Amino acid sequence: MDIGKPNSIHHFESPINALSYWSIKKGKLQDTRLVSMSGLKRQTMVDEIKRMGKEGLKVNQITFCTDNDNAGREFAHKYNKLFVKVKSSVYLPMQKDWNEELNMNTKNKSVSRKEINYKE
Repeated sequence: MDIGKPNSIHHFESPINALSYWSIKKGKLQDTRLVSMSGLKRQTMVDEIKRMGKEGLKVNQITFCTDNDNAGREFAHKYNKLFVKVKSSVYLPMQKDWNEELNMNTKNKSVSRKEINYKE
């Protein structure tokens, strides 16, 4: 999913996590491409970087938004270290994955609204 004219890529383990992240960060994301690797697939990551180049887009930033579990953290940190010509970072959810993060945020907002209405 492209937001604006992408010059950065955010890599996720699944489409639902990419969409959940977008829902959380809506309005704050600009000029980025959200990509599902359908797991932890190095080749999908490489192919997407190449695809952006073929589309005439320059990749300035790569962000790994994998699950916050052992496999996700290991993948993100391993490949984050490999990029030297492009700025890269790891941004993990506080929960297990971005969908759980979205559900927790939604739940907390609902609780806050109920508390505000109750106090009125």
